[in-house]
Amino acid sequence: MTFVLPLDIAATNTSLSAVSSVERKDSSAEFFPETGTPVSFSGVCPNGWPPTTGSIEQTKPEILDFKENNKTPEAFKANIAYGFKGETSKSFVDEKVSSGYKIGDWRTWNRDFAEKVLGLHGLTDDQIMDVVKHFQSLMPESIAIDGKLGPDTLIAMSSLLGIEISEQDSSRLLYERYSDSSLHNMSLEEKPAFLNQMGEQGMSEFISKFEISSKSHYEAILKKPTVPGVNSGITIGVGYDLKHNNVMELNEYIGEEKCNRLKEAQLRYIKGESKSSVLASISDIEIPYDVAMKIYEDKTMPKYISMARNWLGVEAYDKLLAGCKTAIVSLVFNRGTSEEGSSREEFPLIRQAIQQGNLAAVPGLIRNMNTTMRAEWSDNSGLFARRNDEANMFDLWVACKNI
Repeated sequence: MTFVLPLDIAATNTSLSAVSSVERKDSSAEFFPETGTPVSFSGVCPNGWPPTTGSIEQTKPEILDFKENNKTPEAFKANIAYGFKGETSKSFVDEKVSSGYKIGDWRTWNRDFAEKVLGLHGLTDDQIMDVVKHFQSLMPESIAIDGKLGPDTLIAMSSLLGIEISEQDSSRLLYERYSDSSLHNMSLEEKPAFLNQMGEQGMSEFISKFEISSKSHYEAILKKPTVPGVNSGITIGVGYDLKHNNVMELNEYIGEEKCNRLKEAQLRYIKGESKSSVLASISDIEIPYDVAMKIYEDKTMPKYISMARNWLGVEAYDKLLAGCKTAIVSLVFNRGTSEEGSSREEFPLIRQAIQQGNLAAVPGLIRNMNTTMRAEWSDNSGLFARRNDEANMFDLWVACKNI
């Protein structure tokens, strides 16, 4: 069956200027099983939406009550397309982009979409899933018809409405969806759109979640210098450890005076001055969140991507899929690339496996670090979860590389 897909909806949504036919699977023959006469629509194209001529207002369906009447698939789709319009849809997209996404949010998003955008009230969760399935059937083939309104569907919605979502926000939505490891346990069929859209541009978002958790946590706890672990130096911004980075490179971001004070404090800490004393002496130094993220994007991420690339070898690294690169760079960001010592026995094995094309072995080696390092890492350190998420990320992309 061919459904008509709106490609360009004007800001006022009073007219549709471009359409394209897209082959999609119809999710069901009818919407609700209630008996009754199918609803007739005046001025609606019999094969779906949009009408061949005229404006949306001229082709408003005669009945918008979805619950009380049986529908033909064509009438149902036209009714959904009519409801998906105007400032209500734009407000919905803006709200969901700003709120972010966690696994399970699709139920709330489904109901909000049905009630706020389509004006449907009193439906069961299963009925709302059918509504979403029909809506997804009007969208590009990269969108799974699963009845779950998540980031991938939201991003496609924004495109249909002509709303621009920044690459950073798009990446954040998709990576927040991944951040719950339960995604790894979903069937592959449930996430092809997610996998197809998630790219290397989201690498920094994935890593920053481990380094600072969130903007609110950063502003409450991390905007002042810290020493996060026994093997760390004074750390500022998003994981910028002065034990491993030259603070004087940040002159253009935080000023020469702060750089000099931080450098001097790090030297005192190396020489044995207590952590509390050193941090007290620089407690007035604050790195605003926006400045920290600028340093992270400009200085920190390029450095660790280069480290990972040099460690694996340029050819081996460049062949990796985006999610595999993300997992490896996150690991290097946290633990470096040294292969020396009993606590780092997995590192040469990971490098060799990737260079030899044995990608399936890598997730297990990353997870094994939780055993190797158990004596050093506390169970609540977050490093166990980080290794598991890195392994899941790598494993997921290897399993789904052909989707």
